[in-house]
Amino acid sequence: MNAVNLREVITKAVCGKGVHSYRRTIEIPVPGKRTPIQILGNYITNSRLEGSSVIEGYGGARLVQVKGAYDIHVWYACEHETYSEKTTVNYVELIPIKTYGGESIINPRANAEIVRRPVCR
Repeated sequence: MNAVNLREVITKAVCGKGVHSYRRTIEIPVPGKRTPIQILGNYITNSRLEGSSVIEGYGGARLVQVKGAYDIHVWYACEHETYSEKTTVNYVELIPIKTYGGESIINPRANAEIVRRPVCR
């Protein structure tokens, strides 16, 4: 073979895809000795991802680690007045990767995206 017939092929392939959702209970501290008598509303803003990566978990299992943050705003009534509080929640989610067959992936990567904004219930 001569050098003209040789070619190097480098490719990236999507080997898996999935959707993960989670539910979390957050306690927001109220300053002073206020005791809220009614929650008037809540909202989540500034939802953002700070990174995703593939890590090795317990027993050699691979996990996708997703880091992010969001702000929670709460309006409440207390002592015949209304107040609001805001807190930033940082999170790290570990999502297991299911494998079928042998693994031969070298340098695995994960890309995460927010497909639906978080909501308060």
